[in-house]
Amino acid sequence: MKCKLCHEDKPLVKSHIIPEFCYSEAYDSLHRLNELSTDPEVADKCFRQKGVRQRLLCVDCEQLFSRAEKYFRETLYQELERRLPDVPPTLHLSSLDYCRLRMFQLSVLWRAAVSDTEFFENVTLPAQDEANIRAIILSEHMDEPHVYPCVMVGLLTGEPGVPTMDGFLLKPERLESMNTTRYRFIFGGYAWFYILTTDESSIAHPELIVTKDGRLTVPVKIAKDMEFFQRLGADINK
Repeated sequence: MKCKLCHEDKPLVKSHIIPEFCYSEAYDSLHRLNELSTDPEVADKCFRQKGVRQRLLCVDCEQLFSRAEKYFRETLYQELERRLPDVPPTLHLSSLDYCRLRMFQLSVLWRAAVSDTEFFENVTLPAQDEANIRAIILSEHMDEPHVYPCVMVGLLTGEPGVPTMDGFLLKPERLESMNTTRYRFIFGGYAWFYILTTDESSIAHPELIVTKDGRLTVPVKIAKDMEFFQRLGADINK
């Protein structure tokens, strides 16, 4: 079968679109994921043994993404938990590896876009944008920060028992604002806002995207105070 990334005919492996370790906090004692849905046609709770996977990539391309995932896991994953109990309202990070972080960000967006699973059905890229991102990933040379940028927002629950949201994942949504398409992902303790643009002037908050010298500003929010999560809670409780 043809690998989605390199387009070579090779055996494909089951690839996680979002890394498996991002699901670890969500598993129950039987290693099952508890899933909730706001769809009234869906049962209140269902179970999944693994995170969303699909045969997309050959072994070589899977390894390319694995290196980026390893970097995220060793740097930004559980960063809020490491700073408890005094998490600042804004993280000012430095000395990050620009290329590896951008590889991770773009790899998640691209995999979600080429996946045909229901969980990622809202992530649809125009053919040219999908091809552009694929070419950037294959080259392993990350373009300028404003090319398909991603804004990260750290999430806290506001509850002392489980203060971080590392194990919370939500189906991505497409957002339209001022003629710009964005995709909102929730995983790994962050909200990820992908902006589908290569035009620097169309980015509302350029100070929140990673710089080529490895600096990143991450606002930290209490999820229950955010309008989006308030609406989500109301829908689930209907």
